Amino acid sequence: MTVIQERLFQLLDEIDEICEMQGLSYYLTGQLATSAYRSESLESGTRIFEILMPYNDILRLQDTICAGAYKDREIESVYTNEEYSDFMFRYVDSSSLFLELTHRGNRKCHGLYIRIRPLYTSCNVKMNKKASKYEWFWRFYHKDYPNKCQDTAKSRITRIKRKIALSMIENKKSKYHKKMLEYRRRSQTSFNLDSNIYYEKLDYSKKFSLPDGILLKKKKYVIENRKYYMPEDIETYLGVVSGNDWQEKVFKNKNATLNTIASAVVPYKEYLDELSKDGVELSISAELEQERKCKEVMNIHEAKVANAWHIVQRSGARIALAEKYAPLKDDIVKYHQNGDWEQLRSILAEYDEYEREFERKKLVLCFDREIFDIYIELLRHDGQDNRAEKMIRDVPKQHLEKNALYQ
Repeated sequence: MTVIQERLFQLLDEIDEICEMQGLSYYLTGQLATSAYRSESLESGTRIFEILMPYNDILRLQDTICAGAYKDREIESVYTNEEYSDFMFRYVDSSSLFLELTHRGNRKCHGLYIRIRPLYTSCNVKMNKKASKYEWFWRFYHKDYPNKCQDTAKSRITRIKRKIALSMIENKKSKYHKKMLEYRRRSQTSFNLDSNIYYEKLDYSKKFSLPDGILLKKKKYVIENRKYYMPEDIETYLGVVSGNDWQEKVFKNKNATLNTIASAVVPYKEYLDELSKDGVELSISAELEQERKCKEVMNIHEAKVANAWHIVQRSGARIALAEKYAPLKDDIVKYHQNGDWEQLRSILAEYDEYEREFERKKLVLCFDREIFDIYIELLRHDGQDNRAEKMIRDVPKQHLEKNALYQ
C-alpha cells in the first residue's frame, strides 16, 4: 500500500467517524468494495476511493466539514463551487496535492480526496423531473469546462444552436444554479432506504437502480485491517456497483499515475502558488480554441481529399458496372417491358449493392441512362420513392448523356 493510499484511508476513517456520530449512512463502492469482499486488501495502486451516500446525508456531512470539524479538510461540490460541473461530492485533504490534469479547469480544491457518489430516491417524481431539467442545463453549460470552445458537432447548425444556448445559460447562470440546487433538495425530502434508490454513472449517461431494501441491512467489511460499511447482501450489491463480472474482474495499475500530479505531503495551495509565480495557469481555454481552429481547417482539407478519392473510386465502379451490365442490357430491357420485377430485382442485385455503397459517400453511379432509368423505376415499384428522387437529383447530368462512361 502506498503513502497516498494510507492518506486516503485516513480520510475514509474520518467519514466513518462522522457518520457513526451523526447516524449517517455510507457504503463502499466500485473497486474498493470488490477488493474488500474478495481479498480484504487493495488489489491495485488506485488513487480514487469511492463511496455511496444518501443525498441528504451528504449535505449533513458537508455542513459538518464546512463548520471546521476537521483541520485541513474541505468538501467541494456544486454547492461550494459555482463553476463545478460535477454532481459528485469530494471530501478533500487540503494538506496534500492531487492535480488531475484532465479535470483542472473547474475545480478549486486539488488535494487527495474521497469521491462521494449521491444516492437518490425517485419517490418525488415532479421534483425529480425539475431537478433533472436544470442539472441537464448545468452539464450542458459546463461540458468539458472550460473547453466550451471544443464543440465536436459535425453540423454547423447544431454548433450555432449550442452557442446560442450557452449564451442564454451564461446570462442566467446564477438563476439556473439556485433553482437546480433547490429542486434537488426538495426532490429528496422523503428519502428512505427501503425502495426506489438509484445512483448515476460518472458521465450521467445511465442510472443504476439498487434492489429494494438492500441498503437496510449493512455490516462492516475488512480491507487493509480497517472496517467499513457495505450491505449484508454483498454479492447482489456488487453485481450492481461493480458489474456481473465482479468475481473475475482484474484491477490494473496502468492508469494509477496517468495525467496526475500527487503528493501526500505538499499542500496543493503551495504548489499552485509556485505555478502562479512562474506564470502558469491551470486554464487552457486559449490553447484549446487555437487547437479547435486548426482542427476545423484540417477537417475541411481532409473532407476535400476524401471526396476527391471517392470520385476516383466512382469512376472505377462505373467501368466495373459497364463491363458486367452492358452485355445484359437487352435482358434488362426485356424484363422491364414484360413487367417482370422479380427478374429485374435479381439481375440488378449487384448494381443495387454498388449504388448503396456509393450513397454512403453521397455519390450516385450511372454508366447508361436507360439502365439507370429502369433501376429507378424498380426502386419506385418497391416503395423507395424518396431514395429514387434523391438519386435523380444527385446523379451528375453529364453521366446521363449518351457515351458518357468516361466523363
